[in-house]
Amino acid sequence: MKLIFSNIIIVVLLLAGCKKDQFETYDRTKDSDFFSDNIGMSNTYKVNEIIFDDFTNTSDTFNYQLLEKNESYFTDNLGRKAIRIDRYKRLSDTSNWQYINTWYAVKATDMVERIEDNKRIVKISFPITEDAVWNSNAYNMDNANTVFYGFIDQKYTMDTFNFKSALSVESTNVNNSSRERSFREIYARGIGLVFKNQVNIDKVNSQLRGYKIRFQLIKHEK
Repeated sequence: MKLIFSNIIIVVLLLAGCKKDQFETYDRTKDSDFFSDNIGMSNTYKVNEIIFDDFTNTSDTFNYQLLEKNESYFTDNLGRKAIRIDRYKRLSDTSNWQYINTWYAVKATDMVERIEDNKRIVKISFPITEDAVWNSNAYNMDNANTVFYGFIDQKYTMDTFNFKSALSVESTNVNNSSRERSFREIYARGIGLVFKNQVNIDKVNSQLRGYKIRFQLIKHEK
């Protein structure tokens, strides 16, 4: 009996050691190019946004183009290397770009986070594995948003784009009598975010409060 118990302990320790070695030897930099922090790089998206107002029981739909440009590096208040992302908006190809605001991002050894409207959001978690699960709102006051990788390092086609390697960050869809939630972001190597669809709606009787937003890449410049 003692021999069996000893053998079990040895096996458990060996398995734990293997998992630890695999994690410690994982090269986090090999997947860091799913988020590009090259200065001067920009992505342009077509955006569809629907805002639901339960007070007036109405909804407003907005269609526009969004430009995000990697402007410069700086050191954030936590002493980390961060990148400034300037954001612009226009209604169509023929209208002028109007500056909206500046967000920033940090590509650390264990995650990629973006600070959006003063909210720290964990966009990508390292190592990138099929069993990875994390709360993208772990560093802000919003409700928890548990996400995972839907697919990793796969080809992805979208309109005229054919990406050789992409991954998706997703949440479990919820749609019941009180709320509707869904979240999906797709990142391509060397480019970053190429697609986003998010639904955050609360239902009060027949009235809706919240939003739906959809991003789709239409132009990438290095």
